Amino acid sequence: MKVVNEKGKLFGLINLVDLLLIVAVVVVGVFGATMVARKVEDVAESKKTKYVEIEFTVIARNVMPEMAEDIVKNIPDNTKMIAGTSYISNFYITHAEITPTKLTAVDSTGKIVIAPDPLDRKDIIYTVKALTVAPTDNNPIYVADSQEVRVGVGFFVKTSTTEMRGTVESMTVGTPFENADYDADKPASWNWKPAA
Repeated sequence: MKVVNEKGKLFGLINLVDLLLIVAVVVVGVFGATMVARKVEDVAESKKTKYVEIEFTVIARNVMPEMAEDIVKNIPDNTKMIAGTSYISNFYITHAEITPTKLTAVDSTGKIVIAPDPLDRKDIIYTVKALTVAPTDNNPIYVADSQEVRVGVGFFVKTSTTEMRGTVESMTVGTPFENADYDADKPASWNWKPAA
């Protein structure tokens, strides 16, 4: 039996040109299906929620000394923050401290100087550590519960015993990651990786 007979059929079953055409269609179909599958995977990958750890300082200025002492006394390290009437998952005040309020004043020579507040008011510096959804192209802002976190923006620091409005003074952002597999009640165990 000949491989190609006098009619041009391969093994007497199918025309050689038809076979080449069928093979070409199958190859193109497999290639196209692979490309579509990769595209679907890429879209699914891009839609995965990414999280990021942020650490920021909030300064509440010009607080009367007695109030400042009472507030800081009631905020031990790693105090959970509150929004409304509920604790916010993964938002902690890791430290709170008191510093003297400094004001600008004009001295006797007319020079502007930094001077202590004559009323002895204090500033409270809160360090907050939080896990939040990483910004995206459609939502480019870091958010702590419903509050925006950006340097220069006002921020309410609220616990079960205190609430103060301050301004975000500094911010460090970690590296985004896909899942939050850590102990949410132990912020010291978070895998802190500042972004490069």
